[in-house]
Amino acid sequence: MTSTLVHISGDNCTVYCRKYFASLLLIQAHPSLAQGTKKRALESMHELALNCNYLSIHDLFLNEMNILLTDYLENAGYQTWNKYSSDRYKFEIIIRNCPEGVIKYIEPVMRILTAQCAKHQEVEVKMDSLILMEFLLEGLGTQLQPVARQIMTDVLIPSAVWRVGKAQIKVRKASIVNMVKLI
Repeated sequence: MTSTLVHISGDNCTVYCRKYFASLLLIQAHPSLAQGTKKRALESMHELALNCNYLSIHDLFLNEMNILLTDYLENAGYQTWNKYSSDRYKFEIIIRNCPEGVIKYIEPVMRILTAQCAKHQEVEVKMDSLILMEFLLEGLGTQLQPVARQIMTDVLIPSAVWRVGKAQIKVRKASIVNMVKLI
């Protein structure tokens, strides 16, 4: 539906850009939707970016990243995300689609990743956050050096601490893999 609206609106969709983006992001963030549907939503985001006079989809994501991160931090909602939180999936999609925005907004991104790897957090949330961290380390590498110590002390080391339970083995292993990539 939103895809059709973006297509029909053409250059006139700039007024509704944020609402269209939010709808398309929600479609992409829904874990149980088919990959074909998510792919069409991403294609519509490309079209939306061009229709709203952005040079690329990355520019659209960069602009929206600032707004979403500000909202997450002001409401402190990220501290209560669980494995079913749609905002957690939105955060991941934004990070994966706009890694250059991570460098620009590194402080809020690190606050959110730190909260997602806290000791009280669910195993699935920790794993997803560590996988996202691996993506960032592979893609941004040396650009993350200014926050390498923070990544190590706030995200990776707490995730590597031994706790009772077999599921935690995967979290510790993912944390150690990220430590090696960081070093």
